Amino acid sequence: MISGALLLKNRDEPLEVIFKKRIFYKVTTLMLASIITSIKGILWFLYAYIAFLLILPFLRNLVNNLDKKYFYYIFFGALFFMGILPSLQHLLSIEIEPGMSYFDKTFFTSRIIVYPLLGYFIHYHLDMKKIKEILPVMWLFNFLFILLAAYITYFQWKMTGVFIDDKPRFFHSAFDVINAVCMFMTIKYICSIIKFSNNSKKVISSLAKSVFGIFLIHNFVLNIPSFHMFLKFLHSIGINSMLSAFIASAIVFLVCYVIITVCLKIPYLNKLIS
Repeated sequence: MISGALLLKNRDEPLEVIFKKRIFYKVTTLMLASIITSIKGILWFLYAYIAFLLILPFLRNLVNNLDKKYFYYIFFGALFFMGILPSLQHLLSIEIEPGMSYFDKTFFTSRIIVYPLLGYFIHYHLDMKKIKEILPVMWLFNFLFILLAAYITYFQWKMTGVFIDDKPRFFHSAFDVINAVCMFMTIKYICSIIKFSNNSKKVISSLAKSVFGIFLIHNFVLNIPSFHMFLKFLHSIGINSMLSAFIASAIVFLVCYVIITVCLKIPYLNKLIS
């Protein structure tokens, strides 16, 4: 959604610039990262981002010719085909497999199209007054869909007795489109009412530049033996698994942030990880 807000507006960027400035570096990063065994499992986002960049020229032309009502159509279509329909088919036992709808391969289920379009729409077509009006209702429905996703996950577990593989857990993200929209609008609204100091802006900018690199190397940090020892230590002093997860995530984020901040100062490497 952030990529849609930042990249879809500039329709005048030439194709050669897109390939040289954006796609080339991300493909190079993918090739180098694929060599490192410890981070292969988290490269899905890089494949998705490269696919998004490849269709960027088409999406730019699309958003400039879409009426506002069609963005609402895209949102409700995505909510229906990604979450509501698969859930109904699952509860009625008429699905292909858990979480997969018979309409799974449609425009509305293509996240590299839907999310950038919605991000662009919210950023450029929804003013703060409108966002403030609809946020409470959006969060109410978001909470209800989260409860529904939890219930269906529980229902799947009760029916199969299996909870640890990917299929029962699919429904955790079945309604992520409404959650993503709520989070995007909420952060956008908060940023509109808070006056950040120059130092705060520098910190936020630094974090923003580091996010891609952090996601790229976080699995490497997670696999460090001393990190697992630290988790065992947290459990040994009585900290439960949920709180340990939050503490561990914060530490991994900070360690990765320091590493990436240093790497961003290295010529050429900074283009591969930013």
